[in-house]
Amino acid sequence: MSEEQALVPVEERTVVFYDAEIKSVVVAMADAQPLVFAPVRPLCDFLGVGWSGQLRRINNDPVLSHVIRQVELNTPGGKHSMQCVPLDYLNGWLFSINANRVKDEIRDRLVRYQRECYLVLRDAFQDPSVTTHPLAQVEQMGLAIVRMAREQMEFDRRLVSTQDQVSDLSQRVVVLEERVAPGASITEEQASQISRAVKAVAM
Repeated sequence: MSEEQALVPVEERTVVFYDAEIKSVVVAMADAQPLVFAPVRPLCDFLGVGWSGQLRRINNDPVLSHVIRQVELNTPGGKHSMQCVPLDYLNGWLFSINANRVKDEIRDRLVRYQRECYLVLRDAFQDPSVTTHPLAQVEQMGLAIVRMAREQMEFDRRLVSTQDQVSDLSQRVVVLEERVAPGASITEEQASQISRAVKAVAM
């Protein structure tokens, strides 16, 4: 993994999370949608956990070891390649650190990162036109109402069709009765059977 070519981001953002500035980047993937990556070592420094131990933990993980990548980031000293994990896998790494086994002075900080860090970074990369426009929620509600109306119209159409079929079946029974026994009435048992058949068709 150390010999792989570093990915070059198309966008870079710095998110303020409590007392830390977390840098994250968007990378255009050749065979997939762009991904947001978060560098692991700065997060280790913010948390107060050892970087080398966490890198071993990631490399030994059957999932994280396949998604960690070298990504080129801008640092105060210039461009620098860092090991990063896709944002969707960040919690997978954070929750692999047992809060009950870290030092008391960093436990609260670790739990805070496990609870909130992913959400803060995710929100920072969402389309602002979706998250902040005052009419966005009205639009979503309108689309939901349209979907419900279409479903109701389809249900009504099927109900009318079923009712038409039941009416047609009832008329056929009357015609059949006249052909089989003109002027005769059907027995209660036959009426019950016909009733059950009509209900079955309706169902």
